[in-house]
Amino acid sequence: MTLPPSQNLDIEAFSRLFNRTTNSYKYLFFLGLLDILRQQQFDEVRLVPLKDVVVEMLARAWRAHYTYQLKFGTQDQIVEKLKELDNALPKSLFRVSDASSTELKGMIQGRVADSTIELLRYVPFRLIRPFFEEELWGAKDAQVNQKISVLSQEKFETRKPLYTL
Repeated sequence: MTLPPSQNLDIEAFSRLFNRTTNSYKYLFFLGLLDILRQQQFDEVRLVPLKDVVVEMLARAWRAHYTYQLKFGTQDQIVEKLKELDNALPKSLFRVSDASSTELKGMIQGRVADSTIELLRYVPFRLIRPFFEEELWGAKDAQVNQKISVLSQEKFETRKPLYTL
């Protein structure tokens, strides 16, 4: 499938976003970001805190895992984070099948631990990596996140990645 051209986005790079995906994080991050943008009515000026994206990621994963019994891959740590979250939720107050999306996100928001934020150690950087492949060629893995952060800001207007870091 060919995506239509756009002056606001590098479609060729965009089409490669999910080429190197070994777990659910990229998908959940991207969908969480889209959910937040939709809630903000695609207001370009508003910043999106990464913690909010984590809440969206966990809410999506929670529904998929606990409601629909979706199994995540063996390398995927999202289930461990869901278990941590499940242990922190008051059982008497919470049955996922009865909770609205807003209620679920509210319960998750107050319980997002630092260990859960670790989900974002790589994914925000690696998701937009296709926009900077030329500059990152040969870079050591330990340097990639820092380089992507700098490039996303310096080349935002010319490369048009999805966001800056």
